[in-house]
Amino acid sequence: MNLFAKIFKTIHCFLAIVRDLLTLCLILVILIAAALFLAAVSMMGESNGRSAENKPLPLSESHTIIITLNSGLADADDQESALEQFIRELGDGGDQPDSKDSYIIAEAIGRFCGDDNVKNVILSLDDFAGGSLGNIELIGKKLGELRECNKKIIASGSSFTQPSYYLASFADEILLDPAGSVDVHGFALSSLYGKTLLGNIGVTPNVFRAGRYKSAVEPFIRDNMSDDSRSVSLRLINGLWEMYENVIYANRPMKEKLLPKADELLAILKKAGGIDSSAALARNLVDKLMTRSEREEYIKEKFGVVPDRATPLSDYISANDISRTTEEDAGSEGNSSRKIIAVVTAEGEIVKLSEDGISSDTLVPLLKKLQGNDRVKAVVLRLNSPGGDVFASRLIRSEIDALQKKGIKVVVSMGEYAASGGYLISAGADWIVAEPQTLTGSIGVFGILPEFSGLSDRIGVYEDGVENGSNEFHPLRKMPESQKQIIQASIDGTYDYFVGLVSRGRHMNTLRVLELAGGQVWTGKEAVENGLADSIGGLSEAVSKARELAGKDGEYLTVSYFPEESETGFLRSIRGQAARILLPADIRQEILTALGTARKTSAAIRPGQYVLMEERLGY
Repeated sequence: MNLFAKIFKTIHCFLAIVRDLLTLCLILVILIAAALFLAAVSMMGESNGRSAENKPLPLSESHTIIITLNSGLADADDQESALEQFIRELGDGGDQPDSKDSYIIAEAIGRFCGDDNVKNVILSLDDFAGGSLGNIELIGKKLGELRECNKKIIASGSSFTQPSYYLASFADEILLDPAGSVDVHGFALSSLYGKTLLGNIGVTPNVFRAGRYKSAVEPFIRDNMSDDSRSVSLRLINGLWEMYENVIYANRPMKEKLLPKADELLAILKKAGGIDSSAALARNLVDKLMTRSEREEYIKEKFGVVPDRATPLSDYISANDISRTTEEDAGSEGNSSRKIIAVVTAEGEIVKLSEDGISSDTLVPLLKKLQGNDRVKAVVLRLNSPGGDVFASRLIRSEIDALQKKGIKVVVSMGEYAASGGYLISAGADWIVAEPQTLTGSIGVFGILPEFSGLSDRIGVYEDGVENGSNEFHPLRKMPESQKQIIQASIDGTYDYFVGLVSRGRHMNTLRVLELAGGQVWTGKEAVENGLADSIGGLSEAVSKARELAGKDGEYLTVSYFPEESETGFLRSIRGQAARILLPADIRQEILTALGTARKTSAAIRPGQYVLMEERLGY
C-alpha cells in the first residue's frame, strides 16, 4: 500500500506542477494579448485623436512630399541590431519613415519626376543619423534629378551635420534655425595606441602580419601612427573629401572654402558675433535663418501646405507599392517558373558564427541553396564589410566559386567597405561594381596573440603542467621563438593564397598585385583605376550588369532579395507600443539613458579575433 500511495502521490504532484505551468502560460498569453490589444487601441486612438487640421493631406491635394529621415540610411530595413531596435521601440521620439532602406527611398524619389501630383519636396533632416557615404550619395543623386525636372525642394533643420548637409545641399533653399549650426568638419582616420600601456601592465602582444601597410596591428605595437599608415590614411581622406566638396560646390555657390583653416573660421565666426548660424549664412551654407514656426509659415507660403499636412514619403511608398521583391513573391502563383537574379545582402564583420555581421554559418547555406535553385541565373552580392575571420572568408569564397562553376554569374556590389576579408570574398567575382567612396583592397593578413606572462609574474600567478606536444599556445607563458615562426609561416601562406586569388580573379600579374597589396586601402574610384574593381556604381548598376552577363534572357529576369525580412513594420510598431504600455515612463527613461550611454561607448579591442580587418572611417 505504501508503494501505491507513493506512486499516486508522485503522479498527483506531477499533475499539480503541470496544472500550475498551464495556468501560468494561460495568464501570460492573456497578458500579452491584452497588451497587444491596448497597443492597437492606443495607435488607433492616436490616429483618430488627431485633429483634422494636423492630418496629412492626400498627395492629390497637397502636391508636396515630406521626406523625414529620422533614422540612418542602410542597405536594407533589417540591418538593425537588437540594441538599436530595442532603443527605438522603447522611445517615443517622433515620426519615422516606414523604411530606412536607401534603395526603396531612392526608388520612390526617382518616381517623383514622372508624377504630376508631386510638385514640391520638403527635406526634414533634424534627426538624420547618417549612413554610409554610398547610401547618402545615392539619395543625393536622386534629389539632384528632381531639380533637373523642376520639382522644388526646401531643406529644413534646426542644425545640419556633415551627412545631412550633403543631402540639404541638393535643395533649392536651406532653412536653418537661428540657434542651430552647420557642422562640416572633414573626414578623419584615427586609432588609440596602447604599446606603453600594455608594457606597463606586463602584456606582450605577439603580432604576426603579412603586408607592411596592414595597420590594424599598430595600436598594439606602437604609441603613434606609422609613416606608412599616415600616408595611406591621408590619401584616403583627401580623396573622399574631394568627392564630398565637389558635390557641395556644384550644388551651391560658395563665398568661402567649405573647409577653411582654423584661423580663417575664427575670423568668420567673430565677424558674425560668435553666432554659428549667422556665420553659416555669411558663408552661404544656408539661405535663411528661421525658427521652427517661421519655417512652417514660409513653407506654407511657398508650397501652400505646412509640413505636418504634406504627404509623408512612407505614404507614397505604400500607395505605390514600392518594395523589394522577395523569393516568396518571385515564386508565387504564375511566377514559379520565372528565372531570377538573387540579390544577397551581407553587412558587417566576417565571422564563423554570430547573430551580427556576416556569419559564414548563415551565408554559406544560403549560397548553397542558390546553387541548387535552377531558377537562379545570376547572383549579386551586396557587400559591406571591413573584413574579419580568414577561415569564414575562405568558406564564403568557396561557395561563390561553386556558384560560378554551375554557370551562375556573380557580381559584387561594394558598399561602404569591401576591404581585406571583404575583398577576398569579392576578388574572384565575374564583375565588381564599387561606389566612388568605397574603401576596398587591404590585401594582407594579421594575427595577434596576447601574452600575459609579465602580468602573471607581477601578481604571482603561474601556469605549470605537462604536455606531449610543443605547439599549444599558453597565454601565461612566454611564447617560444619556434612557435612564433610557425604562426608567421601560416600568416605568410594565407597572404600568398590571397595574392594568388586576386591575381587569378582579376587576371593580373602577381607582381602588379603585390604593388597594390601589402594592406594598402583604396577608394572605389582608385580600385577601378588600378584594376581591383571593374566599374563605378551602386546596387542598381550591379543588377544591370548581372542582367547583361546572364545572356539573352537577362532582361526578363526577376530580381529577388535575400535574406527575407522576418517581420513586418506593423508588427514592429505594435510590439513597440506594447513595450511602452507595459513599462512605466520613468523606468523606460532610465533604461533608455543606460542603453544610450552603452551604445555611444566605444567597442573594446578584441585582439586575435580578426585576421583580415581594416579600420573604419570617422565621419
